[in-house]
Amino acid sequence: MLLGATQANLAFAGLVTIASQSSPQAMSSGRPVVFPAASSTTSNLASYTLPTFTAVGSCVSGFTLVTSASTPSGSTVITLTTAPPAYTVGMTAARTGIPSNTKVTAISAVVPYSITISNLTTATINIGRNVTFTGCPYQQYFSINNTGNMAVTSIGIAQTVTVSSTDTMALQWCTTGWTNEASATCAGSINTIMTTSGTTGSQYVNASIPIAATNGTARIRAFTNVSGKTTTINIIMSTALNLAQETTHL
Repeated sequence: MLLGATQANLAFAGLVTIASQSSPQAMSSGRPVVFPAASSTTSNLASYTLPTFTAVGSCVSGFTLVTSASTPSGSTVITLTTAPPAYTVGMTAARTGIPSNTKVTAISAVVPYSITISNLTTATINIGRNVTFTGCPYQQYFSINNTGNMAVTSIGIAQTVTVSSTDTMALQWCTTGWTNEASATCAGSINTIMTTSGTTGSQYVNASIPIAATNGTARIRAFTNVSGKTTTINIIMSTALNLAQETTHL
């Protein structure tokens, strides 16, 4: 299946759980049950296929934001006078001093407002300069639910993508929960869990995503920089039966 032409096939496996309890007895008696699903109320599923990705309706390619301080050469964080829209993550950032094809990997929507970019700046960017953002993302959301009696603070995710080009597929998590999924609005910070493309193929990350016990949930944003395509994601996750056994293997 081909991303950019038809589909992307992402398989997630090997869920590693770290419990929030501090007592070894409590940890060995608890059991997280973590799985991906369409929503926080969906029953336990071994895998989940996302529907067709949709465009972020409020995104306008080519908008600009203004720097609020001087950014030295060799930096990846640029401070701004206003809060960047959440959907800025995944877009291309451009101006003199930013290498071509540089993507926004994270934002801060609280003071000091900022963006984090994928490449180091190659020259000083002075205060009051415009940064232009292009390439509106296409997105869908899914939930990672925990119906077990043990909270988790991190999960391991393995992602494998088969694509025909360097088009990317990324997963993101909002630290405060998405306030508006259609516009990808996040009042806190957006963390990019992973970005996979045809040049990488597969990845494994240990993502710090806390999920409470007993119907806890986290909403994950999946987005691509390919417009107007049908993208399918298959997700497979497995959990350790108890923390004591899992910890032995870490």
